[in-house]
Amino acid sequence: MAYNNLITLCRCPWSDGYEWQGIFSRIVPTAAKWAQVVEPRLDAFVGLGVPYLSEWLKYRETTLAPIFKALGNKRIIILVDDLDRADFRLVPGILYSLHKLLDIPGFSFVLGFDPEKVAISLGRAGFTDDPQFLEKIVDFPRRLPEPSAEQLEGLVRSEVLKWCGFVDVDALQAIYTHLPSNPRVLKHFIRQVWCLKSEVERYKQDEIDWPLLLLITMLRTRWPRLGKEMFSSKEELTRIASTSPVWTSSGQDRDVAVKAHEQLLDELFKRAGVHEHDRIAAAPLIKALLERAMYSLKSDVYALAQILSNPAILTRRELEGVIKEAEAPIDVSGLGRKLQTHAGQRQVDYRTICQTAFQLLLESYDGFLSRCADADDELGMRELLDKAEHTLALIRTLAIDLCGLTGRPPHLHAKHFHQLLNLFAKWAVNAG
Repeated sequence: MAYNNLITLCRCPWSDGYEWQGIFSRIVPTAAKWAQVVEPRLDAFVGLGVPYLSEWLKYRETTLAPIFKALGNKRIIILVDDLDRADFRLVPGILYSLHKLLDIPGFSFVLGFDPEKVAISLGRAGFTDDPQFLEKIVDFPRRLPEPSAEQLEGLVRSEVLKWCGFVDVDALQAIYTHLPSNPRVLKHFIRQVWCLKSEVERYKQDEIDWPLLLLITMLRTRWPRLGKEMFSSKEELTRIASTSPVWTSSGQDRDVAVKAHEQLLDELFKRAGVHEHDRIAAAPLIKALLERAMYSLKSDVYALAQILSNPAILTRRELEGVIKEAEAPIDVSGLGRKLQTHAGQRQVDYRTICQTAFQLLLESYDGFLSRCADADDELGMRELLDKAEHTLALIRTLAIDLCGLTGRPPHLHAKHFHQLLNLFAKWAVNAG
C-alpha cells in the first residue's frame, strides 16, 4: 500500500510460526516484488535461516540495490502489530532481527506493543525483563495516551448502534463505570452482545432487563471463569446474593453481611483465578449486578445469565404467538398442534412444552390480577380482568382439554395442580 511516498507492509508476529526466517521470507520478497526486481535465488537464501540471511544482507548489497533505486525518495514502512501477544519464544528473535539484520536504508519499522508485557516475554525467554532494555531497540518510542471515559463511552455507543440495533441504548449507562480501558476488550464485549441477538429476539422488549443483561455480559466477557463460577447454579448465585450488603438491612447485621460477602468473593476470585489487580474492578461490577438484580421486576438474573448456554424452552412472546388465534371459543386442537410444532422446533418433548406453557400462563394470570390494583380507572381494570379471564381459560384448556392433568400419563404433575390451587387461594384471600 503506497501513501505519501510511503509503502506500507503489515506483519503480525504470532502468525509467522516459530522460525525467525518467517518474517524475512515475507518482507524482503514483498519489497522486491513491488520494485519489480527479479531475484530467483531470494527464496533460497531466506530459507537457509537467520545466520545465512545475516551474511546475505551484509555482503549482497547488489541484490538490494534495485530496490533502493526503485524506492527513490520513498520509504518502505513495516508495521509489526501485536508483538505483546506473540509467543515469548518469538519476541527476542524478532527484536534482534529488526535491530540488527533488517537495519536497511529506506526501511522503517513501526512496532505496536505494551512495553511491560514484552519485557515479561523477554524475561521468560531468559533475557532481562527490564522495560528500559527496549530503549536499545526502539529509536523513537511513542506512548499512546489512555482513552478517556468519554472516548470509551462513545466507542461502545457507536459500536452498539452499528452492530446491535436490538439493544436498548439507554441501558448502556449501567456499564459505563465498568468499561475496561482496552478498546480490544470493548470490541470483544460488543461481539458478545451481538451473539445475544437470536435469543433476545425470542422475547418481548419489556421482558428483558437490559442493564442487568449488559452487566452480566460484561462480567462474562472480562472474566469468563468468574462468570462461569458465579452462574454455575441457581444455588450458588443465591448464596452470593444472600450475603450481599445490598440485600441486608442496616446495623450490626449489615456489618456481618459485609464481612461474609467479602470472604465469599475472595473464595470466588480464587476459584476463578482472578488476579489481585483485577479484583479491584470485578468487585464493583458484581455489586452493581446484584443491586440491579434486587430491584429488577422484569428478569430472573440466573435465567438471563443462561440465555445462551441454556436457552428458554418457551418465552412469553412465543407463547403469545402460539395462542394468538386461540381466542374465545378456544381452538383446542389448533392450540395442541402449535404446541407440538414448537416442541419440534426446540427439540424437546411435548410434555416439557406443556409444563413450560402452564407455568407461564400461571405467572401471566397472577400478573394481570396484580396489575388490577394499580389500574388508573375502571376501564383499565376491566381490560386487565378480561385478560386474566382469557388466561384462565387457556389454563383450563391446557390442564383439561389437552389432557395436562387427566391424560394417561398426564403431561402435568401434582405440583402444577397445587400451584394453581395456591394461586386461587391467594386471590380469594385478597378479594375477601
